[in-house]
Amino acid sequence: CHPLTVAFTFTAFTVDDQDRKQEFSNPTIISEAMSTSEVRYSFLMEWYDEQAALTRQYNMFFYENRDGQAPNAIEMFDLKNRRTFLKRTPYPSVKVADLFLGATVTVYARQLKVVDYSDAFTRKQLGNKRSKSVYVVRPDAYEKMGTVLSWISDQGHSLSRAKLCELSTQVVSK
Repeated sequence: CHPLTVAFTFTAFTVDDQDRKQEFSNPTIISEAMSTSEVRYSFLMEWYDEQAALTRQYNMFFYENRDGQAPNAIEMFDLKNRRTFLKRTPYPSVKVADLFLGATVTVYARQLKVVDYSDAFTRKQLGNKRSKSVYVVRPDAYEKMGTVLSWISDQGHSLSRAKLCELSTQVVSK
């Protein structure tokens, strides 16, 4: 059994037929289903359905292919209806760097918000790496903004959203 497959916890994987249910919680079945070069992350996502005026919750599984030969894939499970919403499908536009708490990801024209990590493995792997930071650059450093951004990148941080704004002296003094 591959060591990565033992670390995963599959909680809601069922294949539903009218007469039978088969749970995929056996590590030998999991190791057959996943290749050694891919990692599965699990996220709790929310989508606001305007027509029904409801917030729907999904469990999104993101399969990162580390060897780069195949595109990354996603799969979604509807928590309320307890059924598969989107079968595993290649979706190369979503990257691991896009998936952090509070992020909004577009999947087939749906704006999904990352609410929480769904399993301990994902929390352990991405929880410490994906955090939000605020960088405040003084006005005299605007001319050297390229150097500042290069330094941030050299420190191992990735810039996901940047906003240029002027802060009042009252806000700065707090």
